[in-house]
Amino acid sequence: MKMEASIFFDSYLPHAMRQAVEYAGQDGFVASLPQLLNARINTPYENIIWNTHFNPNSEENLLTTPQGNRVVLTVHGGGIFGSPDRYEKLFRASTDRDSEYGFTGLFAAQITQQEAHDLLGGKTPDGASIPVYSFDEFKRGINDLPRRYAIVTDFDTAKKSECGYVSFDALRDDPMVI
Repeated sequence: MKMEASIFFDSYLPHAMRQAVEYAGQDGFVASLPQLLNARINTPYENIIWNTHFNPNSEENLLTTPQGNRVVLTVHGGGIFGSPDRYEKLFRASTDRDSEYGFTGLFAAQITQQEAHDLLGGKTPDGASIPVYSFDEFKRGINDLPRRYAIVTDFDTAKKSECGYVSFDALRDDPMVI
């Protein structure tokens, strides 16, 4: 299979995402962070992929489970923000802190309880079903990892993640580099 890639830039993220999704079409995809990292590993340093900023189709969502546990749900390949329409809703939402779809005071995207509940169950807004792996299961290794998937990590484990510039050796054991 021949892989073809293109880079899309726009000062307004929903427009860039829309261009990328339209370019990908039904058979393509917008690259996730693991896919971009894999491309870098397999590309000479002179390639544009090494000196260009990308917004991968990956997201980290801080959620509370129905049991009341705080978790981080990392989604690769398209989750709540896997569509340009959801980005558009976020960017155009009221700036009031009580806005259901807008940004928080710390500029994090707000999501609804229904979006969180659905995603924890492996249901994405576009109607797809994706596997949701526990952090421990993912750390042990997954054979034949699909293009779209999620990892649920206990918030206390996620908080152990390093901040700032760290060595590659430290990243190997970082719980949020998944």
